[in-house]
Amino acid sequence: MEPWGHDDLSFRERQSLINAEDCEQDLRPSPGRVSRAIFPAGAGIRIDTHIEAGSFVPPFYDSLLAKIIVHAGERAAALDRMAAALADCDLRGVAVNTALHRRILADAAFRRGAVDTGYLQRLLAAGEAAQPRSAAG
Repeated sequence: MEPWGHDDLSFRERQSLINAEDCEQDLRPSPGRVSRAIFPAGAGIRIDTHIEAGSFVPPFYDSLLAKIIVHAGERAAALDRMAAALADCDLRGVAVNTALHRRILADAAFRRGAVDTGYLQRLLAAGEAAQPRSAAG
């Protein structure tokens, strides 16, 4: 595959930063050992990562595990490609934020581009209100 160049800027690109974070615990870091690391592959998908099965995620540093980058000719196609790539991402052993990325990509306001700096906080609050609390929580 040829490197992307300046003439390729007509496509739409999207990135998802996959972090070892527990989305059910206010995005708390999730250190531990990665027991499975399967990343998507295919046309229009690039993965930047240092993680493989057996890697240890320490509690002291940035929790970034991978960056999934997709591109397509149109924004909607790039969003769909990212959703498919996230569905093919299988990381186990630590909590990761892929479900949050999928939730964002499925959100109508996000797909329309109708977001602002308060978007994520509102999305997370709406999710909490929609989910029943456990007896321990």
